[in-house]
Amino acid sequence: LLKYEFKKTISAKSVYICAAICAIVAIINAVVVRLNGKSLGIKGDGFLIELLPMSLLSTLVAIVIPILVCEEMESGCIKTMIGKGYSRSKIFFAKEIISVICTVFLVAIVLGVGVIVGLIAGIDFSNVTAKLFINIILELLVFIVIANVSILSSILMGKVGKAIALAIFGPSVVDIIVTVIQLAAKNNTIPKYWYSNYGNELMVGILKNSSYARIGIMLVVYILLFSIISDVGIINIPASFFIC
Repeated sequence: LLKYEFKKTISAKSVYICAAICAIVAIINAVVVRLNGKSLGIKGDGFLIELLPMSLLSTLVAIVIPILVCEEMESGCIKTMIGKGYSRSKIFFAKEIISVICTVFLVAIVLGVGVIVGLIAGIDFSNVTAKLFINIILELLVFIVIANVSILSSILMGKVGKAIALAIFGPSVVDIIVTVIQLAAKNNTIPKYWYSNYGNELMVGILKNSSYARIGIMLVVYILLFSIISDVGIINIPASFFIC
């Protein structure tokens, strides 16, 4: 299954289109920082911290993952795969692994292109510290959570368009609800437990070790949570849900 999913993914045009967009945005960010970095007070560490969140990756991951996951569901091929003896759990576990690999690939494109163009443009990376790499790893985990949310959206919707809409707008609706609850309860700690706020928190700069520990633990919890929900969902969805 993994071999099949991998071959399908590397031949998918959507992956390379998203990768190209990531590269273009990374180049634009590097040029903007080079031209305005001094006036904005941005150096190498600030550039790298903001590189991933400013790369449109959240939206691109929410688009490309449903395209990869929903393909067999829309064509009905998933019924054939189940008929060959593969369980639904194994099929979607393979899709989840490939989705994580695809997300890491897109993140690597952004970082690689950003750093190369940044070096060519003369951005000063002398202030980069070891903590910055912790920051980047946690930002990667945020995108993996988004990938898992996109998988769950695909399972719930079954069609690419609907899955993309849910993956993009669903978390935004929750963001609004969280903000309303925060204002009503006058409690600023509530947003600290919703994953989409971690990206903004990590953009601020180098954080305390305790903040990194909290964010890291919560992101792992979200990754496991959405994986379990997706697994339970795919097991309990009626076979008639899958299009023939």
